Amino acid sequence: MTIRPTATVKYSKTEMFISTPYLAEFVTAIKEQLETRRWNPKTKEWIVNKKERETALYLLQQFYEIDETNQLTEIEPVKTVELIPCFDNTDKLKPGVPINAWIDGACEPVNPGGTASYGLVIKQGDEVIVNNCGVVGSGNGMTNNVAEYSALIALFEWCKRSTSTARVRKKSLCFRVKGTSWLQK
Repeated sequence: MTIRPTATVKYSKTEMFISTPYLAEFVTAIKEQLETRRWNPKTKEWIVNKKERETALYLLQQFYEIDETNQLTEIEPVKTVELIPCFDNTDKLKPGVPINAWIDGACEPVNPGGTASYGLVIKQGDEVIVNNCGVVGSGNGMTNNVAEYSALIALFEWCKRSTSTARVRKKSLCFRVKGTSWLQK
C-alpha cells in the first residue's frame, strides 16, 4: 500500500493557501487549470482565489491526502454586478466641442496582488461618447496604481486615435505622473 503525501489547505476570507510536497505533475496541473493561482516563494505555498476552491480541491485529491485547516462551513455567494456595456462612438464627436473624461482604477479583492481593472467614460456635453473598461491582470505585480495608470493609458490611446485633447483632473494620478506626492503640502 502506497502512502500519499499530505497537502495542507488554509483559508482566509477570499483565498486558499495550499502547502504541498513538490510533485512536478501537480505543479503542471495547477498552472494549467487554475487561473488565479500564484506561488509565494517566501511561504512556499500556492495562493488561489476561493472562487476556484472546488477545482483546487479536485486537483489536490488526485495527488495528495488533504488536511484542511479552518475548513469552510459555507462559501459566500458571488455577488453579481450589472455591467453597462462598453461602446465607442468616437464617430459622433463634434469638432471644436470640448470633451470630459473620467478614469479610475482598482485592485480587488486585495491590493497588491488582486485583479487590477480600470474604467473610462468620455462625454461631450451630455452625450456619452466612450464607455470602456478593462482587466489589466491578476496576481503578482497588480496594484491600484497599475490599474490607474492603465486607465490613463487607455485615455491617451483614445485621444491619439481621435485626435482629441484631454485634461486629467485626478489629483493623485497627476502628481504621480509628475513624480511628486499628492500628499505633500
